Amino acid sequence: MVKFTQKQRKQTKIFSTILQAAPLLIMNGFNKAAAEVEDKNDVMKIVSLMLQSLFPPIKVQKMNLSTCKRVVMFDRKDTEAGEIEFRHYGVSARQRAINRGIKRLVNKNQSPDLSRYNSMADYIKGKEK
Repeated sequence: MVKFTQKQRKQTKIFSTILQAAPLLIMNGFNKAAAEVEDKNDVMKIVSLMLQSLFPPIKVQKMNLSTCKRVVMFDRKDTEAGEIEFRHYGVSARQRAINRGIKRLVNKNQSPDLSRYNSMADYIKGKEK
């Protein structure tokens, strides 16, 4: 039974594709620690560095957005308890409902033949002369 569930888990999408890529790390509210009392500041610096070291660094300028499949967010609350909220999001990009004429225009590598149309709007709407 255990062997079956492990095999099944490996074949699911979340374990095979989404969790393979490093997440985009967002840390909200950790800069506020610099303005606080010095002894609390040291603790928050250590916590901030620890959280950052959990995930590999990403070079945002060279990152391909299609490979970004998840986002991890740590949000530091302004309470005295020093609570940190953790959220983990899965990201997917899908093409939404687009007019068929616009889709043809965007996906083709060549210019469309507009001789049968009065204007570009007619081409997009599909109205011929």
